[in-house]
Amino acid sequence: IRKSGNQTSFGIVDWDLTNKETDFVKVHGYNSRYSIENFLYDPIYLSILLMNNNAHQIFKLYDLEETYNQYNLPNESDEFLQKVADNFYKVLNEKFQFKDKMEKDFIKYYNGKSIQVPREYLRKKGHDIEVILKESFPLFNTKYPNEGIFQMEITKIIAKCYPFIPLESFEVIKKIIGSHSKASC
Repeated sequence: IRKSGNQTSFGIVDWDLTNKETDFVKVHGYNSRYSIENFLYDPIYLSILLMNNNAHQIFKLYDLEETYNQYNLPNESDEFLQKVADNFYKVLNEKFQFKDKMEKDFIKYYNGKSIQVPREYLRKKGHDIEVILKESFPLFNTKYPNEGIFQMEITKIIAKCYPFIPLESFEVIKKIIGSHSKASC
């Protein structure tokens, strides 16, 4: 598209463990997350989805009353969010053994919050994560059997949680805006 003279087009690609940025193609999750699914399948967003469906005794798992408004979760302390993430991965670990439970990376959010998650989870292929999620939380398989529907539901949650969005997502858009304004000068 750029070769045809359109100087406003940019691309965003998954890292996929190998992709590198160019002036006009930015890598989402470079050196941290394999693909877009590693952003969508965030333990906090998935916990909210489980709460939306009052499934898998999720409120009990997090010591919350069933009347708790799940969309307040992103406003909780980092310590509480970490507890949610740890309990979420504890359930996943029953079906899928993380090779190295000690290797963790920080996920930072645009609203200043952060949690640590298993590095292996962030660097695993999206389809493989979905299989693990659907085995660990059968609701995801029965209510959202289609990958697109599952991801659409999570996307709605992300929109409702703004500004609790991955900082990396914000940064990749910011790079494009910065590159575009440089190219326009």
